[in-house]
Order: sequence, then structure tokens, then C-alpha cells
Amino acid sequence: MLCSHFSIWFLYDCRQVWVLRQFRDEKLAKSVLGRFFIKTYYAVSPTLAQWFGNTRLFKPVFGSCLNRLVNRLEEDGFSDAPSRWLQQENNYLGTIPP
Repeated sequence: MLCSHFSIWFLYDCRQVWVLRQFRDEKLAKSVLGRFFIKTYYAVSPTLAQWFGNTRLFKPVFGSCLNRLVNRLEEDGFSDAPSRWLQQENNYLGTIPP
């Protein structure tokens, strides 16, 4: 189940969010098409969530789709462990020596 009935958009430390972040950073961000998807997603998703987020079908339909996606990503080896992502982020920011 998604964090708090689709509040995945708002929770930083949620298992599903870590899996999706790892997929974004390790798969999508490495291709031109993936980076385009990321930019488009961040540009469009707040508006879509505002328009449709409170509709009766939005949470069950998209929550179910995201749950299936997260499960598939986990089967493919993407992890919900935040420590590796934080280590990469901190190395990038220069706060932890390599």
C-alpha cells in the first residue's frame, strides 16, 4: 500500500518514494528521454494533482498503478534504502569525503 493513501507526494521518508527516487536517479536520469520525462513530470504533476487529486477515482487508480510500478521496480532490484541515496547526495554536495 502506498504511504497514507497516496500521500506519497508529500512524505519524504516513505519506502515507495525511496524506490521511485532510486529508479529516477539510476535509470531515468541516465538517458535523454528519461531526463525529459523527469522534467515534464516535475512541471506537470503539481497541476494534475491539484486538478484531479481530490477526485474520487484519482487515489485508487493512480495509487494502484504506482503500487504495481514500485513492486516491479523492487523485483528489478531497485531499493527502498535511503542510506545509499543520501550517501550519493552528500557526496555530490561535498559534505562527505569520497
